[in-house]
Amino acid sequence: MGEIPPFIFLPFLPMIATKPEQKAFPQIEQGVFPARCYSIVDLWTQESTFSWVTKKQRKVCIFWEFPTELYEDDDWVEKPFTINKTYTLSLFEQSKLREHIESWLGRGLTPKEEAVGFEMNWLLGLPCQIQVLKEASKTDSAKVFANVNSVISLPKWMTVPPQIHESVMVDVEDWNSEKFTNLPKYYQDKIKESFEYKEQNDWTNIPDVAL
Repeated sequence: MGEIPPFIFLPFLPMIATKPEQKAFPQIEQGVFPARCYSIVDLWTQESTFSWVTKKQRKVCIFWEFPTELYEDDDWVEKPFTINKTYTLSLFEQSKLREHIESWLGRGLTPKEEAVGFEMNWLLGLPCQIQVLKEASKTDSAKVFANVNSVISLPKWMTVPPQIHESVMVDVEDWNSEKFTNLPKYYQDKIKESFEYKEQNDWTNIPDVAL
């Protein structure tokens, strides 16, 4: 028999839990770029606080792609940069949504649109120009985000390449579970925070059924 090697004592290695590194989502640079709306998501009624005043407001998020501004993902596939903005669903004269819709269309709202309302699905697939500004986070100045500053109608001479993303409309009036589950988790969670979602999924209000 060969000689038995002596027992080797290894240094104590502590078990350490670490926070996984979060990969930064690719952001478009600051500037003005041709864009196209590819998705509109109804976030239902959300509770928001501004200047210490809490309100219940219907919210909607609009998503655009920049088909002329591309990046390579981890699989070396070219994809367009995207951006989104959440609005209060209101045509009040000072509302940001109305301001952006009118500058996007290059006209004011018609008397009919004023009286009946503007159908948001008309914006799906509609090209425009978007002015992007880079702004620091209000809670962490080290984080910088690309934000929609303005939405502008296209000049007559400008064309935008064909749409790349599939058009998606998530509407409270036409609920589709598949579209909901395909949303990014952040927006699924936002919808789940809405008053309508909580009311529809409140099992405590289901009456007892006599057997």
